[in-house]
Amino acid sequence: MSGSGKATAVLNPKGSTVGTPSTPTSSQRPKPKDEEMPDAPIISELRETLRVKLPDTYSSNRKELEVFLLQVELYTHFNDDKFPTNESYGLWTASYLRGEALR
Repeated sequence: MSGSGKATAVLNPKGSTVGTPSTPTSSQRPKPKDEEMPDAPIISELRETLRVKLPDTYSSNRKELEVFLLQVELYTHFNDDKFPTNESYGLWTASYLRGEALR
């Protein structure tokens, strides 16, 4: 029976015993110890910059507003170092407005 530590017999399709498994089942294997990995490298910073596409321009089409706002949010989230102030963020976002949205 599973979990008792005893080997269980393997049955063939007709129901007779064939033998016992030679490799331990998952319940019979020893549990790995939670040891620190001394040779594992320590990752302290991301070395590659993730490039996010600039948002499309927005010209007051309500159907496109949600997509535009999501594109702006994604870009600014991954490039927050380019917007040191709320004013710089607002001016940058406004530069993507066209037509009626710009007025």
